[in-house]
Amino acid sequence: MVQSSTNDVYPPNQVTDMTEIQPPWLSAAEMKAWRAWILTSGRLANVLDRELQSAHDLGLGEYEVLVVLSDADGGRMRMAALAEATSISRSLLSHRFSRLLQRGFVAREQCPDDGRGAFANVTKDGLAALKEAAPTHVAGVRQWFLNPIPNNAVEGLGDTLERIATNLAAADKGGCADPTDSVHDK
Repeated sequence: MVQSSTNDVYPPNQVTDMTEIQPPWLSAAEMKAWRAWILTSGRLANVLDRELQSAHDLGLGEYEVLVVLSDADGGRMRMAALAEATSISRSLLSHRFSRLLQRGFVAREQCPDDGRGAFANVTKDGLAALKEAAPTHVAGVRQWFLNPIPNNAVEGLGDTLERIATNLAAADKGGCADPTDSVHDK
């Protein structure tokens, strides 16, 4: 769907009442927000990744693994829980973890209760790498994400993104968020 210079929403002249379509077509404002999100989220991740790679030879995904592990109780967690906490597949986590393992930033430990399970541990070198990279990451987040947002909009944006993340987490687990739970219905 595209928007013309006359603000008509396409496909044109196919439906006279857009509320008849299920699900309803996106309005021009909704399409603008959606397309901006798609472009912004991808570009933001690319820029933050490039900055971390350039300054610290550490990708954004690897940085996130170190952050999650450093926040975990004792700096360790089960690999399956780490995959869920970073919102990536176990396969992709395995690839990232292997790169971090080669650099001595993480360690793997078999789970004594479950021979198939394993724990991921952040090492002292991993914590040192995280501490060194954090100022670069925070500066990038501030410059590219926070600075363009008006101060009075940051909390609302955070609340909105948490709401979306909660709905997506429910969908990922095979569940479903309440489809009637929409701010547009209130």
